[in-house]
Amino acid sequence: MAAVVRSEDIANWRPVLAGLCANLVGVGLARFAYTPLIPALIAAHWFSPSATVYLGAANLAGYLGGALLARPIAARAGAAPALRGMMVVASAAFFACAFPLSFGWFFAWRFASGISGGALMALAAPAVLPHIQPSRRGLASGAIFTGVGLGIAASGTLVPLLMHAGLAQTWFGLGAVALLLTVISWGGWPREQFSEIHQASAPPSPRSALVALYAEYSLNAIGLVPHMIFPLRVCFAGRARRTPGVQRVAVVLEHFQHHHRRDGARGRAAGAGPRA
Repeated sequence: MAAVVRSEDIANWRPVLAGLCANLVGVGLARFAYTPLIPALIAAHWFSPSATVYLGAANLAGYLGGALLARPIAARAGAAPALRGMMVVASAAFFACAFPLSFGWFFAWRFASGISGGALMALAAPAVLPHIQPSRRGLASGAIFTGVGLGIAASGTLVPLLMHAGLAQTWFGLGAVALLLTVISWGGWPREQFSEIHQASAPPSPRSALVALYAEYSLNAIGLVPHMIFPLRVCFAGRARRTPGVQRVAVVLEHFQHHHRRDGARGRAAGAGPRA
């Protein structure tokens, strides 16, 4: 009897693990791993400071597009294939960003990363929760969205460590982590079509309530944008003003920035060697 219960628990929690991995990759890594890389992108002369801001905005714009396209994609292809495909796109974007071929190339992949993140955020929980027992859905929902926080923590931990190997290697490392999580979640998704598992169970809300909800979420998003893109600028400005606490953060960030500036100088010196 215990073995049967245990097997049922494993079957129930595999989709939850898949949802956690989806949010970890699509939001925690694909969105928040970019911010600590901004000083390195500038120091290594991959892009100008203004270009890095546009690249961050490309990802955010992609999130909006992904959230809007998530339901039509899932209705046409099925929830599980859509979720798997979006995780593959997010993983591929990390590897593609290791090659700064042009601003357009980088912009396109950051935008694609955003689309995948928005779709994963919109689809993961609705695809999983109908298959969880009602008494456990609250815990399952919390576990799925914990993936975002775990991804943010992983970004802040992995990026400084990977930076010691180089900027391109950091992108490769993030891509490897995302690809591993994609493989782990691959067989955990429910098989039903999104249209079958996302039936409305309550009458639609009044239009005024929906408008108010949209406005609330829009203002929330607008308020989050500067904090997701410009925290490093704030740290350096705080150091210049001798703000307690912020100075220590800026010292660490400057260490990595100096490290990549030095490596970039070495690379340019090697490239400017004697020519035949």
